[in-house]
Amino acid sequence: MAAPLRSCLTVLLLSALGMPAHGAETSPLDGRSVAAAADDPEPLKAGWHGRVQLRRENVDRGTSEETTRTYLRSDNFVWGGMLSFQVAFPDEKTDFSGSPFDPRLGDSKTRFRFAPFSAGRFDMSYFIEATFPTADPAELGSGKYQLSAGVTASTAIPAPQAMRPSHELRLTSQLQQANSVAGDEARQDINYTKLDLSLRDTWGANWVKIAVNTRADWEQNGKTGAVGELEYGRRLDRSWSLWGMAGGLLWGEGVKGTYGTKVMIGIDWWF
Repeated sequence: MAAPLRSCLTVLLLSALGMPAHGAETSPLDGRSVAAAADDPEPLKAGWHGRVQLRRENVDRGTSEETTRTYLRSDNFVWGGMLSFQVAFPDEKTDFSGSPFDPRLGDSKTRFRFAPFSAGRFDMSYFIEATFPTADPAELGSGKYQLSAGVTASTAIPAPQAMRPSHELRLTSQLQQANSVAGDEARQDINYTKLDLSLRDTWGANWVKIAVNTRADWEQNGKTGAVGELEYGRRLDRSWSLWGMAGGLLWGEGVKGTYGTKVMIGIDWWF
């Protein structure tokens, strides 16, 4: 068994057992802690049941995971964690000029994020994820069943003195390994690692996030690529938020999970 796949399955097993890091202290689940662990805009109250998200992204020079499409996602606080379902609707024309009025069915994904816990000054959480080749036509998806596992760490950092009365800064890192485990043998296998780093500034009902997302594609002998992203969002009221993001390639064109240019807009409904 390949080493990256063994690593992925090990993380899956530890996550399934709900094992926190050595010396970590579990914390009660609420909307705030789950959102912090997932690096989502913080909910305004605890006790929510979940979120529905609709987002649209136009992509230029993306790999098969990064094409012009619309996503529908739901997050539900269950079993002490957060269960997510996502379906992609890629455009018939998958480059930047695609139209949301020509949707096709893409691959679907489900994720379970375990209850966050504290490890020193960090909020930590594990997650496991499965991707299903539901695209129709098949060429609009990966053609592969995929298993993935990862860990997220998030911590508040001191804001500059002039910003402290109203701003909160949060630094987040997320490490994830993805592998194909079955599917169309004619399609390329999937085996890559993601490392996402972001800094979010929240003030009032607004937030800005800067991110650098790095990929290492083991099917290309460990070739790396990265994209940079800038996001702005605003909470419209206690349940609704609207956000937009623009991103571009930093290096490594053609590496799994990278793109040339991306523009995204999304809306969240917390319930």
